[in-house]
Amino acid sequence: MKIFPAHGAGSLCGAHLSDNPYSTIGEEKKGDPYAVHQGRYEFIAAILNDLQEPPQYFKHNAALNRQGPPLVDWNAPLPPPLQPEDALTDASRYYVVDIRGAEAYAAGHIPHSVNIALRGRMETWVGIMVPWNAKLVLCGTREELEEALRRLHRVGYRADVLTFDAWEKAGRPVSKHQPIPPRQLYERMQRGDAPMIVDVRLPNEWMGLRIGTVLNLPLNHLADLSAKLDPARPVVTVCNSAYRSSMALGILERRGFQQISSLEGGSEAWIQAGLPVFSAETKAGVAAPTTARRQITLPERLSADELKRLMMDLPGTFDLIDIRPPEQYADYHLPGSQNVDIVDAMGNPAYLTGAGPLILVDRDGSLAMAVAGILSQKTQRTIKALYGGLEAYWAESELQAVSQPAPLPVVPQRTVPAPWPPASAGAPAAPVQAPQPPPKKSAGC
Repeated sequence: MKIFPAHGAGSLCGAHLSDNPYSTIGEEKKGDPYAVHQGRYEFIAAILNDLQEPPQYFKHNAALNRQGPPLVDWNAPLPPPLQPEDALTDASRYYVVDIRGAEAYAAGHIPHSVNIALRGRMETWVGIMVPWNAKLVLCGTREELEEALRRLHRVGYRADVLTFDAWEKAGRPVSKHQPIPPRQLYERMQRGDAPMIVDVRLPNEWMGLRIGTVLNLPLNHLADLSAKLDPARPVVTVCNSAYRSSMALGILERRGFQQISSLEGGSEAWIQAGLPVFSAETKAGVAAPTTARRQITLPERLSADELKRLMMDLPGTFDLIDIRPPEQYADYHLPGSQNVDIVDAMGNPAYLTGAGPLILVDRDGSLAMAVAGILSQKTQRTIKALYGGLEAYWAESELQAVSQPAPLPVVPQRTVPAPWPPASAGAPAAPVQAPQPPPKKSAGC
């Protein structure tokens, strides 16, 4: 019996959720990390320990689901943009969400707007940070606004829109922030004149690894916890990649903080610069510095069976590129795949963006994994490589049923002469047909 879950990987509705579209009781008993717990309450405790705090919009979504949400016109055009008026800077009347990237937001944004960039889980963070009944306004480009509105429908939010270009052309006020590079912040920390450093990650992230003696104020509670700080003093916000720390700037700005900036590139850039980090281990109450660690982003390996399931159950949710030479691709290829030159795959920035994962295939998986490793260092997009290549796909998932083979050439039968003299009297025996192996398509060896 197959089980089809209502939520998938990345959802805040559970912990350790798989990205598989379906499962079975047997598979879950073998692979579920909670199945090892025998007692009922031990099982419940393990699950509750791993659950994140539910965002504030959950209760409103539950009520909306009971009532029945209004119908959504997915083909509706972008609503008329708001007029750029100074009233939009009033945090008590509007909640302006800037959906551009952190760099664009730092270079200039509507005062008191909060940067929840489209490149991350924008709709989830809107549901966490923006009060349900707030007058929500999105700011970005037209293309960004169209995608943001579609994604907000998933969590029940409606919003007005405004382009930042229109705000600038109207001559309205603009706020700016200057990110601080890791090396500069480290030198100031060594001199003892660094600003207050606020790590806005979750407590377990902060305890696991941090850049020094810093204050932990989780982002989802920052608006309230920032009351501990003096808004007249300088503050630097920190997270892993600057996505959340950029969001924190807008939260603090709405609370009246004036001298605020974020760590450029986050702790990932700090580690890449070879600067020391601290772990949860302490000695005499003081965090002990560890050896500087580098964070390496590796591609994911996809089995032939997993790829087959994706192709059958979730078509259109990923991009599939085949980096073999064109003649091998013409020999046969997977449905929906695109033949891409290996140099173009590594150098074309178009492959670094997309709504779903990018999956690479080749003959035996070696080049696909190498290219996937290079692309993984350049993008936040999920990059996967077919493990074992198309040779493994052929062997493991009955490629004959799903591939698109070109017609096989007719192979002439080879004959060999009969042994002489003939084994029996009479006329010479006719030539004997040599046994021919069944035709088998190669994987481009």
